[in-house]
Amino acid sequence: MGHTIGRVIAVLLLVLGFAAPAAAGPLQEALAAYNRGDYAMAERLWRPLAEQGDAEAQNNLGGMYYNGEGVPQDDAEAVKWYRKAADQGFRGAQYNLGIVYEHGRGVPQDDAEAVKWYKLAAEKGLADAQSNLAIMYEHGRGVPQNDAEAVKWYRLAAEQGRSRRSK
Repeated sequence: MGHTIGRVIAVLLLVLGFAAPAAAGPLQEALAAYNRGDYAMAERLWRPLAEQGDAEAQNNLGGMYYNGEGVPQDDAEAVKWYRKAADQGFRGAQYNLGIVYEHGRGVPQDDAEAVKWYKLAAEKGLADAQSNLAIMYEHGRGVPQNDAEAVKWYRLAAEQGRSRRSK
């Protein structure tokens, strides 16, 4: 009886030991790989998820192409993945599309299009997008200059601790 309980406990510990990493999931495993600089592993884990339509993986894969991390730097490929995620409402990708349109990387430079994407992300509470949108209103880039709108978005960003432009 004692050996049986011991075996059951050993099996449970073994199963739980394997279950914990599996519970983390490939998104989290890829993020951990990315954070330790193992971009090849991050790309291998994110790509199938991105191809299956996972918006977070699509956004992250876009970032890898934008920065040339583990893949050749390719602005057009970055935009492709950002757009897939942004079209699903992923606020980080919407913000990233704002960046690429503002700076003309992988797309023609277009302040109005940048504002469109910043606003979508800003309305979902993304502080970096709120800050960048405020700047666009302050300087009349892509929208009519509007101090009241600029202050509104600066205030929302500041309430989240964001105090300067993000790139």
